[in-house]
Amino acid sequence: MLGLSTNIKYLINCKNDYSENLNHRFKKMEPHPEEVYMTYSKRDGYITFGQGYPSESIFPIQKIVIKLEGIDEDITFTQNELEFSQQYITGPYEALSDLLRKFQIHYHGLSDWKLENRKWDVCVTNGAQQGIAVIFRTMLEEGDTILAEKYTFGGIFLTTLPFNINIVGIETDEYGMIPESVEKVLSNWDSSVKPFPKMFYLIPIAQNPTGAIMNQQRRNDLYQLAIKYKMIILEDDVHYFLQFPKTRESVFTNNGNFRTDNLDLESSFLSMDTEGIVLRVDTFSKILSPGIRFGFITGPKQLVDVFAVETCAMDFHNSTMTLLIMYKLLSIWKFEGFNRHIRFTHLTYMDKRDQMKKLLDKYLDGLIEYKIPQGGMYFWVKLKGVANSWEFYRKYLFPKKICFGVSGYFQSPNESFFSNYLRISFTVGTLDEIEIAFSHLSNSLKEFNQNKN
Repeated sequence: MLGLSTNIKYLINCKNDYSENLNHRFKKMEPHPEEVYMTYSKRDGYITFGQGYPSESIFPIQKIVIKLEGIDEDITFTQNELEFSQQYITGPYEALSDLLRKFQIHYHGLSDWKLENRKWDVCVTNGAQQGIAVIFRTMLEEGDTILAEKYTFGGIFLTTLPFNINIVGIETDEYGMIPESVEKVLSNWDSSVKPFPKMFYLIPIAQNPTGAIMNQQRRNDLYQLAIKYKMIILEDDVHYFLQFPKTRESVFTNNGNFRTDNLDLESSFLSMDTEGIVLRVDTFSKILSPGIRFGFITGPKQLVDVFAVETCAMDFHNSTMTLLIMYKLLSIWKFEGFNRHIRFTHLTYMDKRDQMKKLLDKYLDGLIEYKIPQGGMYFWVKLKGVANSWEFYRKYLFPKKICFGVSGYFQSPNESFFSNYLRISFTVGTLDEIEIAFSHLSNSLKEFNQNKN
């Protein structure tokens, strides 16, 4: 378990040349001389007229005050900050990047960024989705192959489909991807049919959609396989901070306030990486706000620098207002305030989970199978007697305006198989809406099974 920095020496053995990990587009790229960049960027001590910056005098937003939950201090903007938040920037917002480095040192035990000669770094993205897309777009060629869990985050297909990326789904259990299944696939791979896999795409904590949580032994086994077969691990850990405590009482101090000390968290692939093969994607979408579109990649600096170029090509830079808000929020909260908010989120989500469980049992007892999720946001529900949840959903639920996550959405487009699962989010919906939906689902399953017989 990791709750604060340890003595792990991140990338201590890493002397990697990553040129072979990049696709042909980035192998051809040559950086412009600094003098060229200077013509369209602002630098202290320089008088520049090359940039296409609008005048700050036309910016309409004159005041911003943000009230924070749980503390008395507000987020306010000075005049200079208001101008900054509405203007272009070139390069990273270094003050925020430095906070994120400290964040990774604290929560993943990385060695000090400055002492390790910048062997690792961070790159801010517009949420985890962009981070995943940036990594795929820079490291995969058209037709390449990656390994993922049998059921995985459907959003990755938005990037893989246009580039004809082959996604091979690997069997999972309650701890995630099964190493023996990986070994069987890789040891029998025929590269004359498809290119040998370059990368693992993994969701280690509260896996989406199954809810599986990797233990340390499972991570060790998969990490060793990545080393053996010279593969990169893309660690998409969107639910990392949604690892629920065993009891509600554990989130409180003796006087009833939310605890602010270190969180009890499973360690990450990033925290154990000594070979420079892990790329970690983080986001605050599930624990703060998805609308602010804020995430970041952590990994070997040689690769992170490439990702920074790609993010610039995609959207020039992140919203400067978002960057400034996140900087101020993390500066005010510090680790103690962040930990408090995570425990508040744990309690909120555990209550919602338990409320939904009661209604699942009330309406669907004997009709479904499920395990109580110990983190994340979803129930992964098996429909008894149903072979194809997609066809069942289209015929029985969608016409009644009842929508669930159908298992087909989480399956690789390269693979075709029937599945009888639904993903049901316990973080949304009122109790009345849940009762209506589960009542329809119950009646539909009974009708389906009756018609089948």
